[in-house]
Amino acid sequence: HGSGFDRISGFQDGFEKGAQFCTSFSDTRTFTQIRFNDDEDEAREGDLPFDDAWRLGVADLAEYWDKSFRTTFNQEWKPVAGVDQYSGDEPGCQGTESTAVRYCPAEDKIVASTDSLRRVYKDTGDFGMMSLLAIAYGQAVRKRVGKPINGDSALLGSVCLAGGYARDSFEERRPDAEVTLSPGDLDEAVQTLLTFVGRQTGFFVARSTTGFDRVSAYRSGFNDAKTCP
Repeated sequence: HGSGFDRISGFQDGFEKGAQFCTSFSDTRTFTQIRFNDDEDEAREGDLPFDDAWRLGVADLAEYWDKSFRTTFNQEWKPVAGVDQYSGDEPGCQGTESTAVRYCPAEDKIVASTDSLRRVYKDTGDFGMMSLLAIAYGQAVRKRVGKPINGDSALLGSVCLAGGYARDSFEERRPDAEVTLSPGDLDEAVQTLLTFVGRQTGFFVARSTTGFDRVSAYRSGFNDAKTCP
């Protein structure tokens, strides 16, 4: 029956394109249900330990944009100045609203609350947590191409770019990638978009977007990151 990501994709396609489009579905459609990578991956139910998920996720996002930025935007990539966790008092972060995971344009850094990330990891899994970091990276990408990083439309654009990262991981396009997807990872991303982005949970600011909007933007990037607004 496919993954949850596949099922919500089918629902959104019907809503956006009409019932006649649904009759075009066939086994050539991209399905995202996958197998575990190995016995160890299955024993962990597809989730890396938290510290490994942070370390590998941060490294993989940096490597992805280093490899993909030019082909996506025809520009040279400038690495972000840092990706840091913090506990206790929030660090200063100019140019964006205070949230538990955010890109700070003045410092060109991504900062994330350890306690908040652990809550997302517990409730969704490793790729749910990585997806929040991918959205923050999307904000850094938008800054580099001269687009705004604040506001609902900007957030949807960053979510879209996070979907592009997920597609790259799903297809294993980079042979030296630090992260490969496990069963349920894309469902973890959807759960994160519905639960932790756009509500009063401390993650990003999306006052007027719906969960449907955010998942649709993520799917757009998953289908083709070059189309992200």
